[in-house]
Amino acid sequence: MERYDGGFKDDYPQLLARVRTLVGLAQQEIAVKLGLFQYGRGFYHPVSIRFDDSSQAGTQNPFFYIRPSVSTDGFSQDLMVNVEVFARQQRDPKWEDRTLNQAFDYTMTELMLNDLAGGEAYKKLPVWVQEGLAVYCSGSGEELVEEVAEDTPRSKARDLAGDLNRSYRYLTKRQWARYYLAIKYITETGGVDSLQAFARDVIGGKSVADTILNTLSQDWPTFEKNVKDYTFKTFLQLTPDDDDPRFKTRGDSSSDHISI
Repeated sequence: MERYDGGFKDDYPQLLARVRTLVGLAQQEIAVKLGLFQYGRGFYHPVSIRFDDSSQAGTQNPFFYIRPSVSTDGFSQDLMVNVEVFARQQRDPKWEDRTLNQAFDYTMTELMLNDLAGGEAYKKLPVWVQEGLAVYCSGSGEELVEEVAEDTPRSKARDLAGDLNRSYRYLTKRQWARYYLAIKYITETGGVDSLQAFARDVIGGKSVADTILNTLSQDWPTFEKNVKDYTFKTFLQLTPDDDDPRFKTRGDSSSDHISI
């Protein structure tokens, strides 16, 4: 960890202590969840933790982001910590400590996936796998699903279930919730052992279709249909009625009901 030269020096010591504690805990918890027990011995590629007052657009949380690098020495990663957003948000009366913990676990999962891939994981893993595992390990998936559902009238719940491999320029809460539910479906269908086998095989380079067939005995079309059905049913239980007052203030809910 390097020193901090930003504008929130009074908040930096507290955040530094938190991050130091979270580094070890997060690795252990994620390793257990995904069966990646080699992380009791550290990372394969260098990782540095750096503190500044910047954030990165398009990330799942404002507190942390990853800055990968490839040089003649090989692949390395910086885990960037945004002191400014921490300082400002902890002064919010609605601030909850678990928000920071969840954000760190999400970022640490992606850091570990990159490390195992020997580069940026999205170049080797489908986005839904990478992001779904990260949200799953963060512990924020259920809240995310509820937040998306609450902003959608029940008649539009089917729209929240889509193709897993569809590409998006930027991910939104809608996609992160959907990817999380795909990972949750694997866990509920085959158990934790199936999820761990799925994670290890896909990270190890096996195709997602072959891995799903091996772990759940489902071919890809069947799996994707089952995930869509599972996603739809999950959201349907949480979405408000169409006549909920919050939708009446938005005009035509058929076109602008999702603000994510």
